[in-house]
Amino acid sequence: EARSAGIPEEKWVYLHGHSTLSDCHITERPDYSRSRSLEGTLAQALESSALTADDIEYFDIYSCFPCVVLLAAEALGLDWRKRALTQTGGLPFFGGPGNNYSMHAIATLVEKLRSKRGAFGLVLANGGYLSKHAAGVYSTAAPEHWEAVDCSERQLEIDQVSVSSLGAIDDGVVVDGVVESFTLVHGREGVQYLTLVVRTGGSEGREGSEDGVGGRALVKIGDRQNKTLQAINAGEDPVGRPVLLRNVPAADTGGDDFPVFTLSEDIDFDQLFDQSTAMLVRVGSA
Repeated sequence: EARSAGIPEEKWVYLHGHSTLSDCHITERPDYSRSRSLEGTLAQALESSALTADDIEYFDIYSCFPCVVLLAAEALGLDWRKRALTQTGGLPFFGGPGNNYSMHAIATLVEKLRSKRGAFGLVLANGGYLSKHAAGVYSTAAPEHWEAVDCSERQLEIDQVSVSSLGAIDDGVVVDGVVESFTLVHGREGVQYLTLVVRTGGSEGREGSEDGVGGRALVKIGDRQNKTLQAINAGEDPVGRPVLLRNVPAADTGGDDFPVFTLSEDIDFDQLFDQSTAMLVRVGSA
């Protein structure tokens, strides 16, 4: 294509390796502190190039949110404080014309590689909630051998490990769980409600899922629990706190689409996450 377009050979830039992988729905991912699809994409792109991160002169990591850059740097073994991880200035500053930032990153990288012949560059693209990734490794040096990369085996590894949603809890059964993440939702009048992502691992009278990791549930804590909402708004962190879940009829939850914690009294933050307090929830799919 380059030859037919009349581009001089000294300007040619070659693709050495690549990968593209996707992750499962965010509520099904086994570990919220990492992205298996991001890690796998970077690893396969480098492996298919027969290179390591130390061989890469230029990086451009998709930078829609800081977590993408930080997770990529961690996967590559790079110190983001010392290595430049963008060639354009980063998406927040360069922009994303036509929802096409990574193509601009590749174009910018091509100019850098033409000015430093033989060097290697890597571009990582990302989409969704760290949901899908693509990476390519480029250089003016022609690869000794090149073939398209088969990503299906790595994709299967990701697809086979997921956390199922917690099904219905039988009456009278209390399920142990741990808060993995949370979102505090604000409105015009201040804090409105809190949503917890709770991970369970089985309980008395109820087995965990087949892979032994239990399941997940979303729990909504309404403004009736104002003390808890204000405590978290002021900096208290519920992540890692143990919780107890037990079933309550759907009619008692106000018809919400996901579980709602309801108590008649406004209890303190520490009381809410005390092991003697069972959250009354209707558990459904997360």
